[in-house]
Amino acid sequence: MNLYFLYQFEKEGCAEGLHDGMQTNSTTNMTSTTVHAPSDDPNPCSILSQNSASLIASLFGLINLFARALGGIFSDSMRKYLQIPGRLLAHTICMTGEGVLLIIFSRMETIPTAIIAMVAFSLFVQMSEGSTFAIVPYIHPQRVGLVAGFIGAGGNAGALIWNTIWLNLVDTDPSQWFLFLGIFVLCGNVLTLIIQVQRKRIWSIFSRCCYHKQWVIQN
Repeated sequence: MNLYFLYQFEKEGCAEGLHDGMQTNSTTNMTSTTVHAPSDDPNPCSILSQNSASLIASLFGLINLFARALGGIFSDSMRKYLQIPGRLLAHTICMTGEGVLLIIFSRMETIPTAIIAMVAFSLFVQMSEGSTFAIVPYIHPQRVGLVAGFIGAGGNAGALIWNTIWLNLVDTDPSQWFLFLGIFVLCGNVLTLIIQVQRKRIWSIFSRCCYHKQWVIQN
């Protein structure tokens, strides 16, 4: 996130990598001045300083203080009314919000709007994590540790894959990385529709609602 803000928002007319701070156009015999910053900066052309970008990026992590618990609370609330399928529905809602807001974040062209979008998608990212581990104990009650271990390992594998993609895009188009990630989240979220927990899927909500409606009519 730190590098994203450093590379995504750059000064106009800034040419990186020039030692003398000047660029000469030989065809018109005109000399134009370019903005030059110290070479030890990650991106000399960035509007933000390293400290400012780090401070903005820290907002993503600070959301963890309450957002994961909020995802668990949301899952508990949905289970209260819809049983296990309610937990799956809560997870689907959180993941959908995460994917959509990642795509929106990748399209932001100003720093203030990017910060707002980042805080919003960070909220849904952490809520999705909370809703994930709200489902874990019910997948295989006798093997909770095993299931949690596989989920944790999957997270590390995903981080490795997406960091590799990030290294290839950060210098050219860092926003494209978040766009790809948002699309991937939305596509992966479709798998929630087929996850079976305690022999129930998210589609059981509809059968439950139909049964409740029929019961009301009969009584």
